[in-house]
Amino acid sequence: MIFYFSFSFSFSFSFFLFLDAVIIKGGILLLLCIYLIYSD
Repeated sequence: MIFYFSFSFSFSFSFFLFLDAVIIKGGILLLLCIYLIYSD
């Protein structure tokens, strides 16, 4: 039971880190696209 809880916790934590990195990179790309569009 404790092993299962720690496994699910580590899995959700790694998934959260992955999701956070995707959101940060997506936001940077979105800002870059907006900057390139409006700098013309």
